[in-house]
Amino acid sequence: MGFLGWINLGMSLTGVCSIGLGIRALATGKLPRRLSEQYSHRTDGGRSLLGFGLFFLLQVVGYVGVELSLFGSLVRGAFVLLAFIIGAVPVLLYRPRRDLAARGRGTAAPSSGDGRVE
Repeated sequence: MGFLGWINLGMSLTGVCSIGLGIRALATGKLPRRLSEQYSHRTDGGRSLLGFGLFFLLQVVGYVGVELSLFGSLVRGAFVLLAFIIGAVPVLLYRPRRDLAARGRGTAAPSSGDGRVE
C-alpha cells in the first residue's frame, strides 16, 4: 500500500469515527465534554460530525473506486464535489462558537513590548 493508500485509510477511519459520534450525538443528545462546550446545541455538534464524516468517506469512495476500476475519473470528480458540498454545509450552518475568554485567552495584561507579561 502506497502513501495515498495510507492517507485514505486514515481518512476512512476518521470518517467512520466521526459518523459514529455524530449518530450517537443525534440519537442520545450527548457529546463529549470538549465538543459540547464548542456547540450551542448538541444536535448541531452531531450534524456537524455527521457532515465531516461523510466528507471524508465520500472522498475515500472516489479514490478507491478509481483505483479498483469501478468507475472513471468523472464519477470520482462528482464524489469529490459532493463531498465538499456536504462538508461545507456543517461549517456554514453549525459553526462552533468561539468564546475565547472562557478558555483563558485574552485575560493577560498588556505587555510592555519586550515579550514579557507584566
